[in-house]
Amino acid sequence: MKKKKKTIICTAAAALLLIISGVLMYINSPRYIIKNTVMWYEKDFTLPLFCQKIKFKYNKENGNYTGKFQISKNDKDRLLEKLDAAESRATAAQNAILRSARKQCLEDMEEEVLNTTGVVNLLVETKGKKVVKRDDIEPEKIYPEDWMVEKDAELLAYYCTLPRYIEGVTLFQDTLRGREPYCYIVIYKNKDDKYYLCIKRTDFSDWDGPIGGK
Repeated sequence: MKKKKKTIICTAAAALLLIISGVLMYINSPRYIIKNTVMWYEKDFTLPLFCQKIKFKYNKENGNYTGKFQISKNDKDRLLEKLDAAESRATAAQNAILRSARKQCLEDMEEEVLNTTGVVNLLVETKGKKVVKRDDIEPEKIYPEDWMVEKDAELLAYYCTLPRYIEGVTLFQDTLRGREPYCYIVIYKNKDDKYYLCIKRTDFSDWDGPIGGK
């Protein structure tokens, strides 16, 4: 009886240790880290489940990271839809915030509007009253790391995201030298018809930002 009880205890302890190890591995994985940084408030953007990690460099001290992942065509389509929806949501929230700011009633806004992650499509620009695709972007120069985007890349998406910050109003208040951390997201296809997702999160402590971007 004692032997059986000891076996049960050992099995339970091993199972608990396995669960704890699994949780620790997940919260330190690129998928979890990206989920909690790209869409700062909503947390509904992260890596596809079965993508292939090319490289991921993470600085635990400041939360900055640089990552590249190979994704499938279907994953690419789903990510583009998510980014497009996120941009529409962010634009609507920004317009509502501007209207409330003019009336000086920001504190009365609904949290899901006020605390909406900022999302900007850097592939386009406004000229007059028209939104047009930019033709001045060199994909391989977006990031400082030469392994991130290949020279002959076909740029499919180029976004930046950041937590919306209004002093004393929004949930995010932890700025560094008055600047919010940005995530720069690129989806591209190379000459071999392979798709890649590249993400760089930075507080600009060691980088001034992309060429031709914000």
